[in-house]
Amino acid sequence: MDDVRRRTRAWVERLDRARATLRDEVEPDVAPVRHLTLAERGEWVARACASARAILAARPDRAAIVARRDPPAPDFEAKWSALMARWRQSRS
Repeated sequence: MDDVRRRTRAWVERLDRARATLRDEVEPDVAPVRHLTLAERGEWVARACASARAILAARPDRAAIVARRDPPAPDFEAKWSALMARWRQSRS
């Protein structure tokens, strides 16, 4: 049993380190918008979209990029069906 606890503890510690690393990685991206109001956040998103539009407009392959569609996640259908069932149930 001690071996199971030791392995479990090591696994949890690895998860904690990974979470801390991910938090540190996204902090520079999150910090500027953390305390914005909803209106300020909307303006920030609009500026990001305008920047993306400008970047795409400058690319010669923009039509191919815009036309590209990522396939849905493997569990998309199940999640979508569950959400729609909850929505329908809330309306009845």
